[in-house]
Amino acid sequence: MAQLLQFYESSSNENTLIAAVLHDILEDTEVTSIGVNYLFGNEVSTIVLELTCNSATNSDDKKIALLNQVAAGSIEAQTIKLADIISNVSSLPSLWSLDRKLSYIDWCKKVAKVCSSSSERLYDYFNVKVQLVEKMKNNEQQIISKVETWAGSHEAAIKWYETEHISALGSTAKVAVERGHVEAVLNYIEVIARGGYA
Repeated sequence: MAQLLQFYESSSNENTLIAAVLHDILEDTEVTSIGVNYLFGNEVSTIVLELTCNSATNSDDKKIALLNQVAAGSIEAQTIKLADIISNVSSLPSLWSLDRKLSYIDWCKKVAKVCSSSSERLYDYFNVKVQLVEKMKNNEQQIISKVETWAGSHEAAIKWYETEHISALGSTAKVAVERGHVEAVLNYIEVIARGGYA
């Protein structure tokens, strides 16, 4: 994530880059803001606190609280948050369901909008990343829908998509789609739908 800041916001100062590296430290470790302040100074500690939400316990409340907190935060905190969501959208967990991925992307869009004025370049890059992910998700939905017609159920279609190794493609359909081979997967499915085999 710090690399995104260095590339798209080369004017980011050292404290902003340090805060970017430490942005999750208060939520993910036993380190306290006092420790961050002692080791890295007040500016870094302040930015990290702006990116830390301790005011809510459940996931939905935490998202709302963090969104409000970042909206009221510094330009530095907003820029870091933009880089963070770009990084997260670029590497969504493969075990997440399609619905969960799309829901997370919707939340990231809200965060990006709130942070958009902090870095036009990062905001534009975020939108490009989201378009690519959404295109892949649309392809995924199209394929699962086609598979469902012969797999018997939506759940069976998802399982086939995610786990069935297709020797003709050298991977699962999911991996093939992630590699950009959507047409090959669709052609393979058409062969199966016509009673063929691979």
